[in-house]
Amino acid sequence: MTTKNKYLMNFNKQTIATRYFQSLLLFLGMLSFAEPVFAQQNYTPIERGEYTIREEKLEPENKVEISGSYRAFWGFRSEQFLPKRDKSGIMGQEIQLKLRSMVNSNASVNITLENQFTDITRGTGGYSSQNPGDQSDSSSDSGMAVMFEEAYLEYNHNPNAALKIGRHYVDIADRQGFIYQGTATGFSQECRIGTWCYYIGGVRLADGVDDSLYWVQLDYPVFESGQLIDDLWSPSKFRQQYSLNVELFRAFYRGKDIPLAAYGGWTGENSTNHSKDNGSAVYFDNSGVEYAGLKVGWNNDDFTLNFVYSFLSGKRNYHTGTQELGNVKALSNTSISGSLLFLEMDYHYLPEWKLEVKALRSSGTEQTNKDSNIWEQDSSAYLAVQRGLHGKALVYFNGKDNLGDGHSISNLSYENLGFSHRSTNQDFGVDFAYYRFRKTEGVYNQAGKKVNAIGSELDITMRWYMKENFTFDTFWGIFLAGEAYSSNDNVPPIENPQDLSLFGAALNYSF
Repeated sequence: MTTKNKYLMNFNKQTIATRYFQSLLLFLGMLSFAEPVFAQQNYTPIERGEYTIREEKLEPENKVEISGSYRAFWGFRSEQFLPKRDKSGIMGQEIQLKLRSMVNSNASVNITLENQFTDITRGTGGYSSQNPGDQSDSSSDSGMAVMFEEAYLEYNHNPNAALKIGRHYVDIADRQGFIYQGTATGFSQECRIGTWCYYIGGVRLADGVDDSLYWVQLDYPVFESGQLIDDLWSPSKFRQQYSLNVELFRAFYRGKDIPLAAYGGWTGENSTNHSKDNGSAVYFDNSGVEYAGLKVGWNNDDFTLNFVYSFLSGKRNYHTGTQELGNVKALSNTSISGSLLFLEMDYHYLPEWKLEVKALRSSGTEQTNKDSNIWEQDSSAYLAVQRGLHGKALVYFNGKDNLGDGHSISNLSYENLGFSHRSTNQDFGVDFAYYRFRKTEGVYNQAGKKVNAIGSELDITMRWYMKENFTFDTFWGIFLAGEAYSSNDNVPPIENPQDLSLFGAALNYSF
C-alpha cells in the first residue's frame, strides 16, 4: 500500500470519528432540555380567581431637597432702665421653607418661601363694617401672606464654581454689612482658581434708574495648617488651627433718582425720613461711587483676629424731582469720601468660654451749623448702601426680631467687650456683651448743643438646646442713653433722652 493510500485511509477514519463525536454531543444536549419539553405536556391553564397579582411599588428617586425653619417670638421695649411691660409689645412668627431641585447634578432651581411679618398682637378688629359680608369674628384675622424671598438658578459647571442667576442672598466684600447684605435680583459667582478664590456679581437694588451694585473680590489663603480644631461657636463646629487669609474687594454703586435720607444714605421714597428742600423731596445720582478695601483673617490656635478696612469715594448730584417725571431741579454737585476700620479679636481661654473684643470707627462729616444739609458741602462720612445691616446690639442696632433701632454705621465709633459660653454637650449657651457708642464727629441736638456721647448698652442672651433641632431663647438689653442718642439717624437728639430696655423670648425649630 502506497503512502498516499495510507493517508487517505487515516483521514477517512478521523472524519468518521469526528461525526460520531458531534452526534454524541448533540444527543447529550437534547437530554438536558428533555424535562422542560416533556413538562409542557402536563401544563394546566390557571383560571381567573385562582391567582393574585402583586405589583411592586418602586420608590421614586428623591428629586427635591427640602429644608426650613420656624421661629415664634415675643418681646417688648420700655423707656426706662428696667423692663416694664407698659406696652403690649410684639408677637409674631417667621416661617421659612427652602426647596432645591435635585434632578441634575450640576444645575438646580432654588426657592425660599417666607411669610411676611405680621404682628399677632395687632390683628384686625371684628364687626367693623355695616356689610354682613365684611364682618368677621373678633378672633379671626386676614391670613398670612407668603412671598418668594429667593428664587434663582444655580449652575455648577465644575465642583469649585457656583453661578447663581435670579433673586438670591448676597453678602459682599467685608461680609460684615459695612457695604451691603441682602436679597436682590441679579447674578453672582464664587469660584476657586488654584489657591485663589473669587466672588463677583451684580444686582439690581430698587426701582430707581439704574440703581445697581457690582462687585469683585479675591481671597488668598496665605497659609493653612489643614488641621481642624473644635469650635463650639462655628456653624460647622470646627475651624482651622492655624491660618491666614487676605481678601481684597471693590464694589461699584450706580444709580439715579435715589431717595435721600437726612443722615445721608438711601431711604424709601416719600417716607417720613425722605429729606426735603422747601417742601420738595430730594434725590441724588451717583457718579463714580465705589468702595474698596481689604479683610484679614488670622487663626492662631485659641486666638482669632478679623480686620476690615474699607473706604468710599465718588461724587453725587443732588436734585429735587425725578427724571421719570421730568421735573429735575439741580441743587449741588459734591464729592463724597469716607473710611471705616473694624477690628475683632476672640480668645478661647477655655474650651467652653470665649472672650470677645470689637472696635469700629467710621468717619463722619463735621456739621458747620445746626441747620446744615448734606448737599450743601462735600461729605467725609462713610455711608453704607443700606443701613441697619451690621451689629448684634439688641437696642442700638437690630439684634433680635426688629425690636432694635437699626442705626447706621455712619459717623459711628464703638467698643464692645463680650463673654460667651457654650456647653460641650451643646445643650446651653449664654452671651454677655457690653457696648459703648459715640459719634465720631459731634452733632447738634435739638437745643443747639454739639454732643458726641450716644450711650452704653448691656445685653444678655441665653439659649437652651432641646431635642430634634428645637432651641429656646431669652434676651434682655438695657441702654443708658447719652446726649447724642436719638431713636432714628434722621432725627436730631433731644435734650434729655430716656434710658431704654427690652426683653424677649423665642422658640426656634430648623430641619
